[in-house]
Amino acid sequence: MVWAIWFDLVLVKSDFIENRNMDSGVEAKEFKGIGASAGIAIGPASVVDRRALKLPKTHLEESQLDKEVDRFLKAVDSCFNDLEKIKQGLAGKSAEHSSIIEAHQLMLKDELLVDATVKKIREEFKNCEWALRETVQGITKVFDAVANDTFRERRSDIQFVGENLLRKCLGQEKTSDVTPHSIVVAHDLGPSDAVLLNPETLLGLVTDGGGTTSHTAIVARHHGVPAVV
Repeated sequence: MVWAIWFDLVLVKSDFIENRNMDSGVEAKEFKGIGASAGIAIGPASVVDRRALKLPKTHLEESQLDKEVDRFLKAVDSCFNDLEKIKQGLAGKSAEHSSIIEAHQLMLKDELLVDATVKKIREEFKNCEWALRETVQGITKVFDAVANDTFRERRSDIQFVGENLLRKCLGQEKTSDVTPHSIVVAHDLGPSDAVLLNPETLLGLVTDGGGTTSHTAIVARHHGVPAVV
């Protein structure tokens, strides 16, 4: 399995490898990956850039703590409701997709994420974005220490949940930056990313992270588009 980029052109080939040169005379660079959904797609690359969010770091006064905790918990509820809307829209369509969304909802109720962030706000007098980022980083380090692919894929899940929460706290909603009739190239994709994709114009998916049971792979198989992860 392999995917290659020539300028803004992407070739996705799943289930076989073949060398190919482009007429442009530019040397192609190939990156081998895992075939997550069979098929071939050639088209322009549409890069989904999820660079680290810039967040404020503010030391709070004791009088500000209750309001900051409330702001964080409202963001949690908002993220949970967003996922519920996505899940309702998938009712009867994709059990795999729905199960991952439910897992993300459970994370939004997990004390290791929510309670630990609230504790940081109250005990370390940190604004919610700062406290949340540190909490997520602590959880991902635990997953990194486990030599198991499934646990490492769940690391991506907690990162997605954490990023969405950060965006809510910052008031930065995700918008679709995918060009129609293109191949989406990203580090990885989560439920909130996938809902922005139009299956009618999606040619394929390429990600640097994830595996055959990742959300990207499930979305690709569900829509019948080739994918390499």
